[in-house]
Amino acid sequence: VKAISPVSTKVTFMKMTEGIHVYIQNMQAKFEFVCTKCSQKFKKDIESGESERIYYFEEQQEVNDIFDIYYVDIKNMSIDILEFIRQEIILHFPPIPVCSNSCKGLCPTCGADLNDSSCECSPEEPKTEKPLAILKTLYNAKASSTEEKDR
Repeated sequence: VKAISPVSTKVTFMKMTEGIHVYIQNMQAKFEFVCTKCSQKFKKDIESGESERIYYFEEQQEVNDIFDIYYVDIKNMSIDILEFIRQEIILHFPPIPVCSNSCKGLCPTCGADLNDSSCECSPEEPKTEKPLAILKTLYNAKASSTEEKDR
């Protein structure tokens, strides 16, 4: 994944008694991905609606998850929101990047890109091996033995 445009967003800071509330809206950026089916590069806009986080001045007594607590750097009186923005962007990445819904991928035999051309390879035959088929026979055997007991 490669960023091909700067991230644009609206960030609002609100000072509160316990810390600083950071509110991010309308985050947008363009990234270059590699399709998992055909290995071609494609561009995709990543957008995030809104997100918020509180950066505390002092250590919190009641903490449910230590990884969800963020603090203000008191020495410099600053906060670093780059990690916050990075995490929000990554959360909105596609789980399986595909260039399009109609992508045909690569031929598993010769490796030809099936979006550009067709190949002369014969299609793979479906596997006839059914490792769980024994369960059906066991179920039928149990059902018939239950019927015999009921008689």
